[in-house]
Amino acid sequence: MKTKDYSKGNGVSRLLGFVSQSLLKNYFQLIISFVLVMVWLAGGVCEAGLKIYYIRHAEGGHNVKKAWKEKGIPEDDWPDYVGDSNQFTPLGKVQLAKVSGKLQALEKRFDFIASSPLWRSRNTILPYMKDVGAKGEIWPELKELSIPSEYLFDKELPKFKQPVLEQGKVIEIPTDETDWFSMRAGVTRGFDISNDLDEKEESAAAKIVYQAAIDRILKKFGGTDKTILLAGHGASGKNLIRLLTGEMDYESIDNTGIWMVEQQEDGSFEVKIYNSVTVGIGAIPNNGKLEVRFSDLRSNLSDVEINGQTVHRTGAKITKATDGLDIVYSFSIKDQDLDGVGGSNDSLSWDIRFQGFVGGDVTLKGDDSSASVTLGKRAKVHASDDYFGVSDERYVDEGDSIQFSIENLTIQSDSRISVRFNGFDGVYGTDDCYIFGVGKSGLESKVTKDDADFTFTPMSVLTLSCAEGKLRVRDLTGSFTLSKGNEASLNQ
Repeated sequence: MKTKDYSKGNGVSRLLGFVSQSLLKNYFQLIISFVLVMVWLAGGVCEAGLKIYYIRHAEGGHNVKKAWKEKGIPEDDWPDYVGDSNQFTPLGKVQLAKVSGKLQALEKRFDFIASSPLWRSRNTILPYMKDVGAKGEIWPELKELSIPSEYLFDKELPKFKQPVLEQGKVIEIPTDETDWFSMRAGVTRGFDISNDLDEKEESAAAKIVYQAAIDRILKKFGGTDKTILLAGHGASGKNLIRLLTGEMDYESIDNTGIWMVEQQEDGSFEVKIYNSVTVGIGAIPNNGKLEVRFSDLRSNLSDVEINGQTVHRTGAKITKATDGLDIVYSFSIKDQDLDGVGGSNDSLSWDIRFQGFVGGDVTLKGDDSSASVTLGKRAKVHASDDYFGVSDERYVDEGDSIQFSIENLTIQSDSRISVRFNGFDGVYGTDDCYIFGVGKSGLESKVTKDDADFTFTPMSVLTLSCAEGKLRVRDLTGSFTLSKGNEASLNQ
């Protein structure tokens, strides 16, 4: 930048010129310093990003022993793999053949790999390691270890004082695997937990093992953007993810099933994959559509699922509120990549309104052609013991109706997406007579003798009425379709 020469002129002008030039110079220095400080601060912040992948071993002979016993076939006639944890079953071999491809589809290469010392875990990931030329460590803490899950977060669990780690047998790696696996530095033995302990003592000892693995991971990789792969077992895998996330609600891990958690900026971990299924409701495929299905909606929200996954694994939040005589359930699914363009900036939300009616004209004589429903006066919706009813009962009595409708359907995304409510198409009901819809003709009906799941033609507004006796309703089911389009639209 060219500067003006202020050496000429009178004293006042020279002084003013010098001051203004100095101020300008200091101004630019201040701006540069601010930018540098911000860059430095950004570099010093612990960003989210550590990804921990965990894969359970392929199906081994020990996994099918119980099933073979139940078949009633004499043990002498069993295949030699049955009961042998060092052999894969025929299904296990099929699973094994897919492991390398599954792992490479998730990450081109992992920054670190560790395995349980047991044969079935090592040999589940060994083909992948050979394919990509990777090496791994043996971690004794990843060996199978099962405890009653209710003790994992028991604040009164006793502190276990006996040595556990490095108290077991010496671990040896077969010579044909030493090119791929090595023992973790400073470790030669596995852990040991006595069989003479009670459940709480055993759980306290086991928690030492799990926590040792987690602590080692965090010390080595916490706060980084590394990707690591652990190979282990079913029970240990469930308990590790429970301790990492602080959540108990994880069912069994399938053989060769994979879970992945990602560390957040506050140090916590969020589940991104479980049993090889991406957590969330997914993204719309190119030139395609995405169905979002809710199911098993009960009054206490105990078993609600979105696309076959429990609510917390989809990032969904559900609230229940009373609005006059009605009950309204509000669904919100945020931080998604619905449009498939990357990021987690998309969201989908909707309300389901429950309305009650009593003293209506509900008739059914013979087949559906005779069904008719005229709604009675408005009444309070009742919700208890999982079921929905009318007035102050958990039942819908003869001549009464309960109605479900969608409101406030909203979608937000980085690109334009349209959403359409396909309708309600299922409930779980008790034995009695149901009529679906309102009017004098074209109504569906169900006359049942047993409790059952009912499916029916999708209805944008679902009205269930009782023609005789009394009925109860729960497990409401319905779906939406998301699609890419030139214009955003909300169709119901």
